[in-house]
Amino acid sequence: MNLLKKTVSLMLSAVVVTCMGTAVFADSGININQTFKDTNFRTYLKQYDKNSNGYLDDSELKNIKSVDCDSSNKIKDVSGIEKLRYCTSFSVYGGNVVDVDLSKCTNITSVSITNSTTIKSFKAGWDIEYLDITFSSIETLDLSNVFYLRTIRLMQNENLTGKVDLTRALFLNEVKIASTPVTSVEFCKGCRLGLLQILNTNITNLDLTKVTGMDFTISFIISGNTELRSILLPGDVFIFHTSHMKNGKTSYSNAGQVFVIE
Repeated sequence: MNLLKKTVSLMLSAVVVTCMGTAVFADSGININQTFKDTNFRTYLKQYDKNSNGYLDDSELKNIKSVDCDSSNKIKDVSGIEKLRYCTSFSVYGGNVVDVDLSKCTNITSVSITNSTTIKSFKAGWDIEYLDITFSSIETLDLSNVFYLRTIRLMQNENLTGKVDLTRALFLNEVKIASTPVTSVEFCKGCRLGLLQILNTNITNLDLTKVTGMDFTISFIISGNTELRSILLPGDVFIFHTSHMKNGKTSYSNAGQVFVIE
């Protein structure tokens, strides 16, 4: 019986090796036309297809370090971008992009979306470290996958409301949210901040008790948030200033106690 099991195991191993070898031999790379839905995105990627065979092999993929969408290439849909395994940077400047889903991307660490009047939604990937969305028409922001995010900048996004979920961003260091009508920001327990700026939002209550390491070295500005009613800070922060709060009041906390200054 043991001999039979060993024989069957060896036969199966041989079959698997043979099949894998055939698959590798037959694989010419990523089929551009079958993988990417958007015609303009396909055209953009074909510049890297040096032998013009309709496929992107590994050597060609290594040359795609970034994907840049703008008015000149008219890319609207970047579906399939996760197949570009060496791409580390993604940007939108103007252009025609509507929805961006990077949740399956494993290497993109830097994202910049600027002056886009067409974008409606963005879903971040696990490895993003830098995210800047400025002067855009974005309405939906999904950060549920972020873990390595260090810097986030959300400025002049008039249609972005609701919550900014940073509860998984353990390594967060820099936050700038300005002239964007979000109503709340939630932080990851144990994250450390070196810079926090929240200006002209619709946030009503700001709870920073989960944030650690905030001290005199932090750049800390909370201003122009006319709906802001209360702020809760970690116990180690005892000097703090805000302006333009609801009813002209300013509040801060020391060791969990909230104070209000008329």
